[in-house]
Amino acid sequence: AHGITPETVRKNVTDVLEGVFQADTDMSRVTATIDKPQAGANLAAHLEALKTQMMKAAENLEFEEAARLRDEIRRLEAVELAIADDPLARQSAVEAAADAARPRSSAGRPGQRGGNTRRRGRR
Repeated sequence: AHGITPETVRKNVTDVLEGVFQADTDMSRVTATIDKPQAGANLAAHLEALKTQMMKAAENLEFEEAARLRDEIRRLEAVELAIADDPLARQSAVEAAADAARPRSSAGRPGQRGGNTRRRGRR
């Protein structure tokens, strides 16, 4: 009617994604790992620096970075507690204590809803 013939748009998926994610996230920061503090380093100052970095990341809507920093802070605090309990502990014992500090699932605990909802109605 208007002399316009429909034609399929042909673009690579990477071209579209580059435009969307170009300024969103600095992937080198998201995938970077935090080095373990060296012996004699001031752990309290390091934890405070990590907390400020976490808050800045959250303000900038970089939630993956903020969550990674939060997990690292929790791990370092668990290591600090393990070392405070036994200053002569082996490295493996300290790492085991840090791994044990991870939160567990609340499924099956008192006050939680039951498991399979399909079975609940059949009595």
